[in-house]
Amino acid sequence: MIKNAIFDVDGTLLDSMFIWDTLGETYLRSIGYTPKENLNETFKNMSLYQAACYYISEYGVTLSVEEIMDGVNLMIRDFYLNDVKLKPYAADFLQRLNSKGIRMCIATATDKIIVEAVLEKCDGFNTVAVFDEFEKQQDKVKNFSDYFLKDHSNFETFWNFVLNI
Repeated sequence: MIKNAIFDVDGTLLDSMFIWDTLGETYLRSIGYTPKENLNETFKNMSLYQAACYYISEYGVTLSVEEIMDGVNLMIRDFYLNDVKLKPYAADFLQRLNSKGIRMCIATATDKIIVEAVLEKCDGFNTVAVFDEFEKQQDKVKNFSDYFLKDHSNFETFWNFVLNI
């Protein structure tokens, strides 16, 4: 019996994957730089922090890491609030899990404020109770399994009862 579910956001709950295909190039152009070929491929497995450091080291961007991250997050927030839609049946699925008493958690590299804002505007997401930002750590990338191996004592259950989606 499943007691808890952990969801990724992009491409799982939200139809938002297409922004990531051009975000690196779009941001760089917005601050007056010409991106090199395959920039988005370079960024594919980087965290936002790592990408900001890359902008500075490879392009000579004079903004601070924090300013770059803020600028990118502003672009992402605008996109999420204006263009992102729920994946088909996502709200129904979450409501069904909630009706069965299954607790839900979101694990995402996307900024928590952005995720909260977009989920607030989407019907059915008021059931998501817990956010975890482990990927926001500067030395982590999204593909690490650390999150799924760490102690989730806030779920008050054993791992064999957790559904990772």
